[in-house]
Amino acid sequence: MDPWARRRQTIILGIAAFAALGIAALVYINYQPAPSCSDGLQNQGELAIDCGGPCAAVCAQEPRPLVVEWARVFPIAGGLYDVVARVSNPNETIGAALLPYTFELFDSENLSITRRTQSTFVNPNESFYIFESLISAGARIPVRAIITLGEPRKWVRFEGRLPKLSIIGKNYRNEPTPLATAELVNGTLETLRDARAIVVLYDEEGIAYGASATLVKSIGKDGRAPLSFTWPAPFAVEPARIDMQSRVSVWEEAPAP
Repeated sequence: MDPWARRRQTIILGIAAFAALGIAALVYINYQPAPSCSDGLQNQGELAIDCGGPCAAVCAQEPRPLVVEWARVFPIAGGLYDVVARVSNPNETIGAALLPYTFELFDSENLSITRRTQSTFVNPNESFYIFESLISAGARIPVRAIITLGEPRKWVRFEGRLPKLSIIGKNYRNEPTPLATAELVNGTLETLRDARAIVVLYDEEGIAYGASATLVKSIGKDGRAPLSFTWPAPFAVEPARIDMQSRVSVWEEAPAP
């Protein structure tokens, strides 16, 4: 084969190889799966593999710890006590369907009397009360309560709107037995279920001295429901502030009330 023929053959083979590579690149680009939150890769702005960024899954390093603001114990009658704690979730878009917690009561010598473990939900960016009623201390007298928060079953990202609940028409009387009443208003366009409402009474120093809770099983869209909170005996003081709060879980899975 003469040199020109060999050179022409080399050029043709080179062009063919280049074209083949181009076609292969186009096929790869066109048929390469788009990045997703389940591809086992850290891409598309994810903080770790398939979590954070645009993904609903929450990375382990994302959630900031919940904050326990305070916990109180209140005598009711016959060795029974109510306890309430104030907790804040500083995470704007992260919460949990199930948060375990334990209340523990202590006597004046700082000895543990009893514990109760339950669970609740945590909506994003909320401060909320956790309330337990009628905890038996037997013959001992609790003077202090603490709450220990467990690890949520699973942190979840929520980008939707929180249910719009409001409480209007608050009233309170201390005699003959304490009674607080109000009306719960559903400002959303859907029926809400298992709305939990709680009232906390504060004295002039801003210290909580009484609490009570109730459950509204269902409240229709733009609906209203009466709220009533009771105690068995009058308090020694009138409340300087009455704080009422209502909340509904935004999660499909939540602990039974």
